Amino acid sequence: MSTNDYTTWRLHALDTWFFRETRPFDTIGSPELSSHFPPPAPTVAGAIKTLVGEQAGIDWREFKPKTAQDEPRDERYGRLGDLHLRGPFLCVGDRVLFPAPLFLLAKKKKPEADASATDKNPELSLRRLRIGKPVETDLGIVRLPELPKSENGDEDKGYKPMENAWLTATGLKKVLDGNVPNSQDIFMPDQLYAAESRLGIGRDNRTKTVRADDALLYQTRHIRPYDNVSLVVGIEGLPPDIQPSPVQLGGEGRLALIEAVPDGLNLPEKPSPDGETHGLILILLTPADLDNAWRLPNSKSKAPAERDSGKAKLWRCEIDGVKLVVHSAVIGKPLREGGWHMAEGKPRRVESLVPAGSAWYCTVENMDLKAAIGKLHGIQVGDGEKLGRGLIVVGLWQRKDGAEI
Repeated sequence: MSTNDYTTWRLHALDTWFFRETRPFDTIGSPELSSHFPPPAPTVAGAIKTLVGEQAGIDWREFKPKTAQDEPRDERYGRLGDLHLRGPFLCVGDRVLFPAPLFLLAKKKKPEADASATDKNPELSLRRLRIGKPVETDLGIVRLPELPKSENGDEDKGYKPMENAWLTATGLKKVLDGNVPNSQDIFMPDQLYAAESRLGIGRDNRTKTVRADDALLYQTRHIRPYDNVSLVVGIEGLPPDIQPSPVQLGGEGRLALIEAVPDGLNLPEKPSPDGETHGLILILLTPADLDNAWRLPNSKSKAPAERDSGKAKLWRCEIDGVKLVVHSAVIGKPLREGGWHMAEGKPRRVESLVPAGSAWYCTVENMDLKAAIGKLHGIQVGDGEKLGRGLIVVGLWQRKDGAEI
């Protein structure tokens, strides 16, 4: 999806948002259900489809699809399922943020004597994981990511993966080039939104009274984005005469104000390999549905094949004609994603997705690195492409980050 093919919209919260996690309300021992943020792609897609359908004059009370594929169709707008998303991502002011790769580790630097105690963005010491020597594991002999040793062993303590961290485009470009971002390029959750606990009780919708027979208390955690924080999403296939307007988004029907953005949702420019480049790092910017091959960024049409090099197990796959050998990977915890299926009137099947920020360290077999980067940077892998899933960018695997042993 090129930047000329889609419209970019920003979604601003008019109140708190609630995007429920996959656990049910009656989970034993669960005092509170938290929110996913940014919201799952089907939630954003559903809100956009609702807006398109309403402006097309569709009466949702009369429309009831016979199957999940039987979506509203209008001679002006076509089928709503033709929409293709990119994102959603977070946005601070006019700056789009991207998930930080999970091979970045950080710890807070010791505060200077004149540092402000209220500084919400302290200086961070950042390190990149490197690929270590082969070790014996339950997968066989493989190469695992490890923290490179410094001259002073004490300096290696305290580094943690940057889960839920976000980078500006400038910061992500530095990472793709083989470097680390500056602290000013990094945004943590407490800089983007606040969490608010809410208490509710079950009621009878017919009488609009509390259910006296089996009254249910529940507790949820809502998200309140700060004033300069919004969601940004690219949409391909949007009818040209659709006008942005407030739309319900997420649980409890909270409103989102939509704003059209003239500038496209641009990814950082692809990096240029040099003499110190050993291979590529494929980095997920949106969660991916890779089915049974979740460890590998393979195309969904061809199953990956294992290969034993004699020293460490390798995996081979092919993406858009680029033949890759996967040496190692940094994979986050599975992202459990569910939601409500409006057409069928029941919960969606819960899926396990590979989280954004996951990365694969690869070498290329059938072309030079520059050509491979040109073919892979900004494409999507796995299923759910129309939902924006599986968007990848390419970084440089430099020799200092663990060349093949």
